[in-house]
Amino acid sequence: MSKNKLIINFLIVSSIVILSFQSTNKTAMNEELEKEILGELDSSFLGVAGKFYPKKTDSNVLYNFFIDLEHGYFLTAGNKIHLFADSKRWAIIFEVNGYNNRLNQAQIQLIYVGNCIKYTKEKIANLEYISNMKFLPIIDEITLKKQTSHKLIKIRNKNVRFENDYKKYEKLGIKINDSNDTSKISLGEFIRYLQETNPAVLNATQKELKANIPKNIPYLTTINEYHYASIYNKDLPPSKQETFLLIAKVLASRNIAKWQPNLKANNHWSNWVSGNL
Repeated sequence: MSKNKLIINFLIVSSIVILSFQSTNKTAMNEELEKEILGELDSSFLGVAGKFYPKKTDSNVLYNFFIDLEHGYFLTAGNKIHLFADSKRWAIIFEVNGYNNRLNQAQIQLIYVGNCIKYTKEKIANLEYISNMKFLPIIDEITLKKQTSHKLIKIRNKNVRFENDYKKYEKLGIKINDSNDTSKISLGEFIRYLQETNPAVLNATQKELKANIPKNIPYLTTINEYHYASIYNKDLPPSKQETFLLIAKVLASRNIAKWQPNLKANNHWSNWVSGNL
């Protein structure tokens, strides 16, 4: 074999070894990042501060929330999961809309989990309250009652027709709570109706979503349908759920094609009881 051929063969073998090493190294890095993501999700699920959460001190109170489709004080309508990531940063944003029955207000809830979150902070007396959740108002009960005499209701700066025909609600599986007067549609029922007929008016904007994460972090995808497991089953944290194992893979690789669930989606509000307290 000539000297040139030996050199060519050496270069080919060297290239294969380098590519194999790079691939192995990338796989190991992705696996490590997946563990990091699942660890933060588990912390949020358990309501404890994770690796990237502010440290607990005598002068602060920490709240680490997780998506809850069965909340007794919040009648769930829509929900989805937004994913953002680059080579170093990642963020998961749970978006839930519905009716807060304690504040008599329809809201969007945004819950942030990641390694680059700008946590909300509020100082009351001598304590600083830190949270990974924020609320965006949609419409309150008083405003709804004032505007129901009109055909159009203003929802997040958009005029929306108010539907007062309870039969149209029931066709969508929305039960009217006031059985004595089915002409009175509650705010929670109306929000669920909008979720089924005009969901775009209830969505958070990209600007609102990115208010608590870096502005330049790339958007990957939004998952509208997924398999949800009850937050009240503490024996099944995110690190044991297919949904979040796949989300960790998508974020770590920044490849949305890795979202290939086998479990049937069940995150629609009709599958869960909420807002009943």
